[in-house]
Amino acid sequence: MRIGQMSRHIIQHYFSQRRSERRYGLLYLGPPGVGKSMSVEEAAREIARRLNRQLIKVVVGWSPRLRKFVINSEGEREIEAVLNDADSFFILTDFRLSTVEPSDLSGKG
Repeated sequence: MRIGQMSRHIIQHYFSQRRSERRYGLLYLGPPGVGKSMSVEEAAREIARRLNRQLIKVVVGWSPRLRKFVINSEGEREIEAVLNDADSFFILTDFRLSTVEPSDLSGKG
């Protein structure tokens, strides 16, 4: 699936008329550099534009030192703004799983 196709698929999924289709998230898997993040960000910008909301991107990555997921510092500041006026924002949460060992996701250890 190409970047434009992925973006259109995400937008179509988000604005689906059937609520049952929107209950589930979308997961795109693939090697680095094929355009997964770019497609999702492109779709998020368009969804935010259609909803007349400000897009906020929060990046969540794994901290091996803390052994838990952490939010980038910019994301922390933006989350505070969202808590004060949630209806003005559309939030894209970018989980960076490439930094995670499979054993870290198992819940064991």
